[in-house]
Amino acid sequence: MSFAGTVFDVSTPDYMIDLSGADIGSDLVCSRISGNRPIHLHNARINGDIRLSDSKISCGSEFALLGRQVKVGGSVVCANDFNCEGGIILEGARIEGQLLLPKARISRPNGICLNIDHAVVALGVRCEDAHFRGAVRMHHAQIGCQLSFDRVRISDCGRLALLADHLGVDGSGHFRNFRAEGAVHLHGSRFECNLLVDNAKISSDAGTALTLDGTTIGAALAVEDCEIAGSILLIAATVQGALTLRNTEISPHGSWAVDARRADIRGGVDGAKGFTAHGSVSFANAKISVTLNLTEAAIVTPRRHALIAAGLVLDGDLIGDRAKVEGLVDLTAANVTGNVRLADAELTGVPLEESSRGREIDQLRRGDWRGVSLRATASIIHGDIDLRGARLKESLVLESATVQRSVLLDGTTLEVKDSMAIRADGMKAAMLSLRFRDAPTGGISLAAAAVGTLRDNERSWPKSAAVVLEGFTYGLLDTNLTVVDRLRLLQHATPTYSPHPYEQLASNLTAAGQDDDADIVRLASIRRSHASSRFLIRIWGKLQDYVVGYGFSPMRALAIFLVLFIGASVWFTVTPYSCGEAAYADLPICPIKADEHPTWDPWLYSLDLLIPLVNLGHDNAWDPTGSSKAVMYVLVIGGWVLTTTIVAAAGRSLRR
Repeated sequence: MSFAGTVFDVSTPDYMIDLSGADIGSDLVCSRISGNRPIHLHNARINGDIRLSDSKISCGSEFALLGRQVKVGGSVVCANDFNCEGGIILEGARIEGQLLLPKARISRPNGICLNIDHAVVALGVRCEDAHFRGAVRMHHAQIGCQLSFDRVRISDCGRLALLADHLGVDGSGHFRNFRAEGAVHLHGSRFECNLLVDNAKISSDAGTALTLDGTTIGAALAVEDCEIAGSILLIAATVQGALTLRNTEISPHGSWAVDARRADIRGGVDGAKGFTAHGSVSFANAKISVTLNLTEAAIVTPRRHALIAAGLVLDGDLIGDRAKVEGLVDLTAANVTGNVRLADAELTGVPLEESSRGREIDQLRRGDWRGVSLRATASIIHGDIDLRGARLKESLVLESATVQRSVLLDGTTLEVKDSMAIRADGMKAAMLSLRFRDAPTGGISLAAAAVGTLRDNERSWPKSAAVVLEGFTYGLLDTNLTVVDRLRLLQHATPTYSPHPYEQLASNLTAAGQDDDADIVRLASIRRSHASSRFLIRIWGKLQDYVVGYGFSPMRALAIFLVLFIGASVWFTVTPYSCGEAAYADLPICPIKADEHPTWDPWLYSLDLLIPLVNLGHDNAWDPTGSSKAVMYVLVIGGWVLTTTIVAAAGRSLRR
């Protein structure tokens, strides 16, 4: 049936062509027609094509082509200069061929200009170079082969440009050089192959610009070289291939730029070079394989979470070399089988003094995310955390994190001033390298952390801010700090004395064969222990330190013993005093019992006084007089002091 070239001028409110319910065994040819009333094809059956190329239909705000439930054995062709003032509705249609709208102009401003809800188009929909003034609806449509919106423009559509929830496409979806002045909704849609959004501009007045939550994509999802005014929603989406965000700028109206919570992305995420998000990017609780690449990306949301990867399961590397992130990078409870690498990145973090702006997370967590640049609390990283050359303006938090390889902070700049620059309490790592670019001005807390190798140098530790090392253990020490430098560090780290950091250092030095340095550390620990005790214990400690150096200077005790012994023996040998009795006038000392005493020997007498635990039979046999009595008391007291300090030192040595 052909109406080709016909000009319709209908003055009544009827249809210019009414084939509702008709059964046409061949093509319906309406090419080059012109008319002012709708074409009515509800429930019609056309075994061939419907051809409307080069036609012009002017119906104002009405639908110009009504084809609900129409069955078309071929294609619907509205190509070339097809110009329609009014909408096209093919809701529930079954088209065995294609729906072809290349270069079409369909206008129904602020209404629905194309409606193919629940339609089945067996061989694809092609709308290249078309211009739709009004919204396009494709809810629950089933499209075979390919959906092409290349170089399509949708304008004058209100807030929603394309509504295609639960759309099914057996091939790929192409939106290259696509322009939409409203949101694109593809909630719950399915694309068996790729979904390509290249060089597109999508703008939404508020909320989401591109909705893909719950979408299943059988290959790649590419959003490249795009400008998105609004957010991209990918919650619980499944992407069998890669998600590409290269050279794309997203400017949301609210907090979220990209929300991919619980998404399953099996080909990795590529947001390198040119990806800019002026809002939060979330991969919380998502599953990503291969890699999450944000090299040279920029994420800007200075008062909020910028990159949210809490609970992320990443089977590969997270790479953000030279990235710029204003806001928090959150890797809490993430599980990464590869590396977390943010080398030369700039992580501004969230300033500690910033207002919470009433966000819900503040009520739950009391705002503990402020004052932090990167947080990886309780995360498991099977490779390295590599922040070499990075710049962090707020804290680095690695509390209870497990890093199976290394935490690398070589050349890193920590600009935190008024709080902890690093909080890594309970962290476990094979190696921790703290060779910063400059000494941090904020504190470092490694309480209860455990690392296999600690690498540090003179720029590793703050000079005035707090350092917490209680319970910190390490196996090997790779350092150029002297033992004096380390003792100065421990003094700073333990304003209230704690023995553990000293014992850890001493044990490490002993294991490295540096026994002399280990003894210096242990002696410093004992001195601090006594210095922090009560008055009498401090006095006793000073005495032990003077006599035997707490057991680390045994030759000093021997020297004191020899001085006392030889001095007293000489004294008792040459003293001019006698006991005053004629029988013992030649002796400097009197016997206690005249008939029971050994032969006088000043050397044995002095030795017996100096050794209180051994009785040589002389100290109880003689009674000194005059100045000799004072010498006796010096020997007795000196002997007991030497003995007790040596015993205490020996017990300490045995415990070591």
